[in-house]
Amino acid sequence: MVKNKKDIIIGIVLTALLLVVFLTRISAYLFMEVLQEAKFVGAAIGMANIFDIFSPQLNGSVFFDAGPLYYLILHISSLIFGGFTEFSVRFPSVIVYLSMFLVTYVLVRRMTNKKYALISAVTTSSLVLLILFSTISSPYMLSSCFAIGAILSVVTSVFSNNKKHKQWYFLWFWIGITLSVLIGGLQAVLLPLAVVIPVVIFSRRKKEFLNFTNFFPGVMIFVVVIYGALLLSCKINNYNHFTYIPELLEKIFAIDFSGKHYLCHFKKFAIAFVVGIMPWFFSFLAMIASYMSRVLKFLKNRYYFSQFEMTNERKVFCISMWGFFVSLLLLVIYPKNNYATLIPTLFFAAMTVAHYWYKYVDMDRHKLSVNYSSLLFYSSILLVTVGTVIVYFFFSQIQKTYIESLIPPLIILTLFVAIPGIIAIVLRRKVLNYSVHAFSSVLFFFILTGLLFNYVNSFGENDLVNFSIKAKKDGARLVTYDVPNKYSMDYYFKAPVVFNGKMTAEEIFNNYGDTTEVYVVLKLADLAYFDKFFVYEIIATGKQYCEITNIKYLPKDEVKANPEIAPDEEV
Repeated sequence: MVKNKKDIIIGIVLTALLLVVFLTRISAYLFMEVLQEAKFVGAAIGMANIFDIFSPQLNGSVFFDAGPLYYLILHISSLIFGGFTEFSVRFPSVIVYLSMFLVTYVLVRRMTNKKYALISAVTTSSLVLLILFSTISSPYMLSSCFAIGAILSVVTSVFSNNKKHKQWYFLWFWIGITLSVLIGGLQAVLLPLAVVIPVVIFSRRKKEFLNFTNFFPGVMIFVVVIYGALLLSCKINNYNHFTYIPELLEKIFAIDFSGKHYLCHFKKFAIAFVVGIMPWFFSFLAMIASYMSRVLKFLKNRYYFSQFEMTNERKVFCISMWGFFVSLLLLVIYPKNNYATLIPTLFFAAMTVAHYWYKYVDMDRHKLSVNYSSLLFYSSILLVTVGTVIVYFFFSQIQKTYIESLIPPLIILTLFVAIPGIIAIVLRRKVLNYSVHAFSSVLFFFILTGLLFNYVNSFGENDLVNFSIKAKKDGARLVTYDVPNKYSMDYYFKAPVVFNGKMTAEEIFNNYGDTTEVYVVLKLADLAYFDKFFVYEIIATGKQYCEITNIKYLPKDEVKANPEIAPDEEV
């Protein structure tokens, strides 16, 4: 009992420290347009304004890209923290991330042992992409975590002999799927069922799974809640559910088997997977190589296979590998995916890596491959650091400003990751080597949120936000000329922005000319077209965009004197 109490205390302390780390960062950067944060937040604000969770509004139109529960969660968080802010809408993702850490530890421990559970929980929760999305407002993060929790519940039931516990595991499975669907949409049901059904069949637990007391209550919760939500949504939005539901199912199960689709997905997600599974990427490659050699031994030597003991740890590894392949397959063949949908694939990949490291830490196996993969990881950090410092001296002063921001975090990674990691390998400190890997993810998190996010936003997103805030402060209308829809502008402007495509000079002047009450945002490259016809007041200028007002026609003499203007374009 004392040990259990110590475990609880240690778990609480670690969770509290992680909570502090993430909460200090989640409001440090603007909404990420590339990750569609502002889009979902805008829909949540629209839902809150009319308080109808089944009709989330985005710029006056119903927006169904996420489930109703997600918008409700954001609304509740905004009520707790005083409005829709970067902090309030990202807070639920942090809580779900920490809960996932605890759930993984508890369930895996019930299947195996304390050490294996701890390594599994730490490994899966230290993935760079998972950490990043835990500090981003995204329905896919929440939906993926509930789906993974549902899978782990059924897998745990396979290892349990307690009938009462089995009932609860199966019930939590369907509750997890229900929550996942209500947050991420009906397609969220695909992954849990695709992973769980073969596991139940091959473990010879079909009767247990289909048992009335195990199966019926959870299924009824799922059917009643989901179908009820669909009926309410159809009724409120004046849809015919007899036609709407089949159309919805058709969209969900639409699979693109074109080669072009596969190629695009491979290019898109290959790099994201490599970055997302850091700091365990090299360990993942070493694990694949190591276990592939074992498979070859199985095929060549039947005696070797007969001596193979299928322990609970190995069972968890096999199920994790199956989950990895299933999630990877769905990721490739399903056309409507973004980077957040990588989370289940990365999670199961990390579970396989956890088994690999557990064998190393607890049983002193895979020493050579672990040491080599670890050395490759630490050496990569050293080489990048040294290379960046050397390259710095060959760039111009303007380019140096970008590189200067990279040098301090790389030096920190070298001092606190690369050097301690190499020392751990030399001294044969297995736990220290693993701990350095896990700790590096926290440093990666600070570096990426502090540099990468701001770097991405520096290519115009920050400018657009500042322009929106300026227009709001001055009480002006905000419109754009040939600027793609940027929902972050709507959020920071606190009102819908009018996004226009290319317009003629006459249309520009008739709609927005000769007034200081309208601010027009356009690309710097488009100023050449405006210069042909207009004089205007520049309010602000950024890297890619500018903000102008008080648009007036040039004097006719100046227009006619411009040889670049065609006769039909003259004023």
